[in-house]
Order: sequence, then C-alpha cells, then structure tokens
Amino acid sequence: MMFCMLVSAVLTAACLGGHSDIVVELLERSANVALPNASGLYPLLCAATAGDWQVVDAVLAVRQSMSQLRYSDKNGRTALIIAASAGHLSIIELLISKGY
Repeated sequence: MMFCMLVSAVLTAACLGGHSDIVVELLERSANVALPNASGLYPLLCAATAGDWQVVDAVLAVRQSMSQLRYSDKNGRTALIIAASAGHLSIIELLISKGY
C-alpha cells in the first residue's frame, strides 16, 4: 500500500509539473490513475490544472472507464471545470473529444 501511495504522489506531481515523459513512464509501469495522492488529488485533475495537453492525453489514454476518471476535487470541480476556469481551451477540447 505504501508503494502505491508513493507512485500516486509521484504521478500527481509529474502531472502538476507537466512532465509528460515521467507521466508516460509511470503509466507504462501500471501507475493507477484512479488513485489520489495523500492530498486527495487525482492525476487527471492535476494534469488539467497544469494545462499540459500531452499529460492530459497520456492520462486519458490509459482507457480506464470514464467513470473512474470523473473524479472531482474537494470543492466538487472536475477536470473539465478546472480546465475551463483556467482558460485551458486545448484541454477543454481534448476532454470533450475523449467523451469526458
């Protein structure tokens, strides 16, 4: 369990930082996008916050059920709402194109 928490923390940090190479590597090694970090942040929410298209696309490419990716933050904001409030038009378009 501790290892999963560590991987989740690294994955969310990489998503927030826009480090697509690290995100892709972690996802290829089966990092779980459905696990939040210790602060309750999910990778997709972090990627939407950062506004990095490649990172959002990598997280969405995992192809877990969309219901698993529809998490919200503690304020009820989804990735789509986060991207919209930050003005990340390309992320909004990507999320909508993927059925989010």
